[in-house]
Amino acid sequence: MRRYVGRLELACGTLTLALFAVAVLLAIANGREHQHERAVIERIEPCLADLHALQDASAMLATSWVLAVAVDDAAARADYARHRRTLEGQVVALDQRAGKSVRGQAIANIAARARALAAIGDASIANASAGASSSAPPQAAEAAVQAFVAFHAAITEVSDALRSDIADARADADRVDELTRALAIAGLAAGAIAVALLVRVSVLRRRSLWATELERARLAALMQATGVGVLELDATTAVRFANPAAAAALASTPAELAGTPIRALLPPPFDVPDPLLEGIARAQRWAGDTTFIARNASELPARVRSSPLPGGGAVLIFEGLGDERVREGFLVLASHELRGPLTSVLGFARMLARRLQSQQRSSKRRRARPSR
Repeated sequence: MRRYVGRLELACGTLTLALFAVAVLLAIANGREHQHERAVIERIEPCLADLHALQDASAMLATSWVLAVAVDDAAARADYARHRRTLEGQVVALDQRAGKSVRGQAIANIAARARALAAIGDASIANASAGASSSAPPQAAEAAVQAFVAFHAAITEVSDALRSDIADARADADRVDELTRALAIAGLAAGAIAVALLVRVSVLRRRSLWATELERARLAALMQATGVGVLELDATTAVRFANPAAAAALASTPAELAGTPIRALLPPPFDVPDPLLEGIARAQRWAGDTTFIARNASELPARVRSSPLPGGGAVLIFEGLGDERVREGFLVLASHELRGPLTSVLGFARMLARRLQSQQRSSKRRRARPSR
């Protein structure tokens, strides 16, 4: 039972650690993916805002451009120069963001077209200030409108692409959030199952320990109550446990016997192999008679049975032969001393029995004669 409980504990612990590791790895991966999507959105949104600002600046620049070419006065040219600086600032900001955006090449092309648009405007205003033909302003206005429309179309295309990228990134982030929540729920469910299994295993373990303690208590009570001596030896053949009967037989206490080598309890000579020690060393069962040396140096003849223990060591069960030998000696002596008298009594009893049988036959014959 304890073996199976230990295996269940190991399986539950392994399952819990595996679920924890998987949850941590998935959380890290989802966190990184979520951060990546958020970083993409954070890079795209400023570019989109700059494109909108550039679009507004280009519209203002085109308006001031047409007025400066058509009116050709200082105020119109000053207004154009102001919008020109605003456009250049937006272009510089957009160039800086182009290297960090997912559509950096398209944004760089927009910035280049904005500069080209500004260069066309600068050339038109310079020609108008130099006294160009009267047909120049309408041609310049038409060119400005065409360039503006093309430029705005390009900005709209790139802006739509950036909005699509933002939508995709937000959708991916939402999917990651949903997956994270699903993993969290699954992790909680798996954790609850693992906790339930651990609780069940803990209950089984407690029951197993309780049963083991009861078994130990029962064996301890049996060892205390039994009249035969019991010695438990460890792998070094030293006494690990001795019951009260063994301690009393060896004129000692269980605490004093603990740690005593079994060789010290056997009589010399120590150079002669002892069959009991050989059986213990070979982890074999052995039964026979031997003699123990008690603590008070007295000899204790005993009949011993030895059995090996799992993991090394042995258990010895012995019973003193002193009373049995006295009983056997008494029986031998009594039978020898009583044999002569009992033989005489038996012979006299047989003689009496034969005399009694002879008297009974004579009496029967006398009673039978008068009847004839």
